[in-house]
Amino acid sequence: MKTNKWLMFAVVYICSATVAVSQLKIPPIVPLIAASLNITVSRVGWLMALFTIAGIVLAIPGGSIMSKLGPKRLLIFLMGCVTIGNFLGAKANNFNLLLVSRSIEGIAFSMIMTVSIYIIQAIFSDGGAGLAVGIYNTFFPASSFLTLNTCRPIAAALGYSSLWVITGLLGCVCLILVGLMPAVPGTASETATGAMGFKLVAKNGRIWLLAASMGVVAFMMLVCLSTYPFWFENLYRLDADTANFYASLNGLAGIPCSIFAGMLVDKTKKPYLLYILGLAGLVITALTFDLLGPKTYPIHPLFSSLCGSVSMTTIFYLAPQLAVKPEYAGYCIAFVNQVYFMGDFASAPVILRVIEQWGFTAAKYLMTVITIIGVVLAVSQLVLAKISPAQSMDQPC
Repeated sequence: MKTNKWLMFAVVYICSATVAVSQLKIPPIVPLIAASLNITVSRVGWLMALFTIAGIVLAIPGGSIMSKLGPKRLLIFLMGCVTIGNFLGAKANNFNLLLVSRSIEGIAFSMIMTVSIYIIQAIFSDGGAGLAVGIYNTFFPASSFLTLNTCRPIAAALGYSSLWVITGLLGCVCLILVGLMPAVPGTASETATGAMGFKLVAKNGRIWLLAASMGVVAFMMLVCLSTYPFWFENLYRLDADTANFYASLNGLAGIPCSIFAGMLVDKTKKPYLLYILGLAGLVITALTFDLLGPKTYPIHPLFSSLCGSVSMTTIFYLAPQLAVKPEYAGYCIAFVNQVYFMGDFASAPVILRVIEQWGFTAAKYLMTVITIIGVVLAVSQLVLAKISPAQSMDQPC
């Protein structure tokens, strides 16, 4: 494979999409799995939760692992986990073995964004990283759209284990592509930072601010993805099909919105301003959750998708650039990912519990407070950037 930045990007994107498909293949077929294994739906939920738990546990160690293996070898390892986990899951005839296989798949999910963002920043170090990160961020909504529309009919025709076989084969393809991929530029001397890497990053106050704001973004994005149908059905009294249609606009819009966000970063050269505006938009999203009407039902999911995409793209764009030295960039990304997974894990259960106990208005105000904290964190980041810019930062505010 020739050393072409977009070809390398395509390999990283395909690998990330394969990991996302591996994660998302279960939600469309939950009843089928429950019936096939004779288990409750709540137990099937653990097959999905394991991925997020793996992210919380392994995200930060992922930075250290990458510093030792190097990004290419780590990517090979992760795609190996996807392949092995899926082929094992295809043979699983009981819940416990399927749980083990999902744990192996979850290893890939926990570190795929860390290594991918690092590689993208490395290959686009001479420009275009904003657009590349924006396009990269479409892998999850694109995979979600794919699995929601294909997994159920495939499982109905061939059995649910066929999804594991197909994903395992995709993992094999990814292993070949990564094997053909040239070495990542600028990483030859960046493979031995050891435990000191995380310790130094943990002392960087700006990374803490960026990671905390990523937790806010992750919280809100998953609230939107997971609970829109509940709001539309139970607050606005829409039928299930209509509620699901409006809810699906959020995920579907994430594809063009992420690309647009990346283009904005590259064109404006104002990542901090976009970072603040994206979070401010999420405040508006939170405040208006219970104020919608027929004309604004489709607008709200689209607006929240745009704001979330801008916020997430700029945070991933800034994370490696806050490293004092290039060899610590992986640790910065891993640290941000750690808090991303925590926000992801807490979001839907917390909001649904608040709605259950105190109603929709209380949930709205909780989201509003959380997003305002995100704006404060973003503004604080800008102030610190003006006062004491990181050594490797060369972007205007």
